[in-house]
Amino acid sequence: PRPLTIPYTMQSGSSRLARKAEYKGQLEAKLRQHEVPVRYIRSVLIWERPVDFAVLVVALSAMFWAYSSHNLAILTQVGLVAAVYFAVEFAIVFFRINVPWHMLAPPKNSDPASLSAQFDQVIGHIVYWRFFFLDALEDIQRFKTTNRMQFAIQIVAAGLVVAWFGTLVSGFWLLYSLLALVIATPGILHNHIPALVYRRAEPYLNQVKAIAGDKIVLGVEYAKKLMAQTNTPARATAPTPASPPTTTPTSPEVDPNHKKNE
Repeated sequence: PRPLTIPYTMQSGSSRLARKAEYKGQLEAKLRQHEVPVRYIRSVLIWERPVDFAVLVVALSAMFWAYSSHNLAILTQVGLVAAVYFAVEFAIVFFRINVPWHMLAPPKNSDPASLSAQFDQVIGHIVYWRFFFLDALEDIQRFKTTNRMQFAIQIVAAGLVVAWFGTLVSGFWLLYSLLALVIATPGILHNHIPALVYRRAEPYLNQVKAIAGDKIVLGVEYAKKLMAQTNTPARATAPTPASPPTTTPTSPEVDPNHKKNE
């Protein structure tokens, strides 16, 4: 029988930290022999090597463009990618090919402490995102257990939204956009692009906020004035006496019966 395991989110804080520390140690031991390529990939993704990042984007776009010109099934595409990947792995292992990472990506800072800090930063990010998604999956599982009907309704609604969105955007280009976003996100966050954009747009946002605030104040004052007018009771006024009807005398030239009476 399978051993009884406690879900990750139900564990205590000390056990969570222990699991994180254990996984981090295993990951460091596994990637320590690939420290140089890990640092190189990090430097490319955070735009420390802009030329290499541009080459990566162009190669990715060319690959998707080549695939888009062929009407291949999804299974065929996955099979081709897997075949190429394992062929490269087999060639590296069988022929003992050593990629010259030191020549391809010489470190800009040869300080051992700095290089070790870069490697530790990559390990820390991998550990953080792994356990972040574990927490999210455990939350979804707990929500499914406690609120089955609401979970089913939300899943059906999400599926319908995705199906509707798929009629507007091709799944192929959606995959390309998501992959491009994943590749660009480390550089965007590392270089604080959102903060820079907000700093540039902050004066204009403040102007819009001030104008909107003035308009809101004027609107509130106008609404209060209308409410005051509608809530004021009308003053009672005494009825005015009816005036007798007035007749205008007619001149002899105008009255046709004047000559008959004479």
